[in-house]
Amino acid sequence: MFIINSYFIILVIILFIIYNSQKKRKVYVKQLIKKKKRGERRKMPTELIKDFIGKNCSFSMIDSSFGFTGVIQEIQDNWLKVETNGKIKKLINADMIVGITEVPEKKKKTK
Repeated sequence: MFIINSYFIILVIILFIIYNSQKKRKVYVKQLIKKKKRGERRKMPTELIKDFIGKNCSFSMIDSSFGFTGVIQEIQDNWLKVETNGKIKKLINADMIVGITEVPEKKKKTK
């Protein structure tokens, strides 16, 4: 009986954490939509992003469950052209990016 109760409590805690994170994301997206309707734009500063051109970077998006790694090829207006896996090219709206982190290249082993 005690084991079942403890599993139930753990399940409730996990569900609460998931619900809370989704609720925060929805509120953030609603705020962005309201700002766009009012004409306000949170434009990502492209001057700072230009330092990352040609470097392998990790991108954190508004949706915390979605992120990827790639090389920034080009920046125009508020759009980034990113190459992932050496083949796939993506166009990303900078408004959807929360953070960019440079990923260091793996050190080559010398024999």
